[in-house]
Amino acid sequence: MDKYLAPSLARGIAVLRLLEKNIPLSLEEIYQKLGFPKASLFRILETLLSLNLIKKNSQNKYMSNVVLLTFTSPGDTKFENQLKQSLEFLAEKTKCTVEWYVPIHQGLLLLQRAEPQNIEVRVWAKIGFIREWIGELEAVACLGNAWCAQMPRLLDGFWTYDLNGKKSYLTPDQVEEKIRKAASQGYVVDRVFNSNGVRRMASVVLWEERLKGIIALAESYKPSKEEFFGYLDLLLEVANRLSRNTHFSFSK
Repeated sequence: MDKYLAPSLARGIAVLRLLEKNIPLSLEEIYQKLGFPKASLFRILETLLSLNLIKKNSQNKYMSNVVLLTFTSPGDTKFENQLKQSLEFLAEKTKCTVEWYVPIHQGLLLLQRAEPQNIEVRVWAKIGFIREWIGELEAVACLGNAWCAQMPRLLDGFWTYDLNGKKSYLTPDQVEEKIRKAASQGYVVDRVFNSNGVRRMASVVLWEERLKGIIALAESYKPSKEEFFGYLDLLLEVANRLSRNTHFSFSK
């Protein structure tokens, strides 16, 4: 690391790259894998925590990533700033986990997420999680199939969860209907919880009529709580503003 003009910066990036592997690590484990001086590593971790680039589990002290490092063009800076503000705004307004997915070859990559402050959440999908094209046809996957390409050639192998939380396979006609509806509406709302006790509502964000990403609210199970569905208009408003890349006043 001494070959860099700013060794601490290079070490901070190395920590972020390590945590991108989506495996929470303790301070000792990070030290063993990277070999940086412990005093320096502690300062780096505290700085990354204060910048909300990583997070620490309050119980076991393990650290995990909050964002992924990606290459962007200069023109993306305004959008990235608006996106970060949008995720944080929605998380505080809805008290849900807010996720940002982008399409890649394997499926939809969870690139960023935000969580409400001082509230325990149980949404297990972490930064770097890939929601594959074929499989559970929940809100995000349904929008991805509708907006990333034409109708999938194979309409077998998709499922959802029924009201009892059991996996229910869909017929090709059911898959086609769901994907066509997602293409028409630009959003999807899951009405039931999956096997992890999570349900989502998601909306597309477009750039020049093409999919730029998918923004989703993810709610963990709460008995007798239906206000989740009331957040759809707010989600769509934020998605629309992101699509136009226009200023949005985030009043608390």
